[in-house]
Amino acid sequence: MNSIPVPTPPPPTAEAFAWFLFTLYFTRAFCKELDQSIQATDWFRKLPSGYQWILKRLLDLLHHWYIGLFLMVYAERIAHYFPLDNVTVFWIGLAVLIDDMPDMPPRLREIFSGYADWWRGTGEAG
Repeated sequence: MNSIPVPTPPPPTAEAFAWFLFTLYFTRAFCKELDQSIQATDWFRKLPSGYQWILKRLLDLLHHWYIGLFLMVYAERIAHYFPLDNVTVFWIGLAVLIDDMPDMPPRLREIFSGYADWWRGTGEAG
């Protein structure tokens, strides 16, 4: 029986490891809890509910695990457009993915429970 080959991450070069650490610290400093911080402000609470709804959805796009995953998958193609090699782009993507991993289970649970409720006829998919 043939087995499916499992891709392994390329070993990091010194440059890739430095970019990995920089990206990990950068995403932690600027992206972590940004959406919650904005939603906790008086400014946000004073917005009309429709604007709050739209802004909350736009802030949800800041969850960046999927961006890291795309960087990892398309590292070779993306590297052509930047002065970095594909190994470095892969490790930058891994750092972005790792930083947002704690937010993944609640987000995915929210998505799939919405669809499950819709399928059962007890709610709307959202």
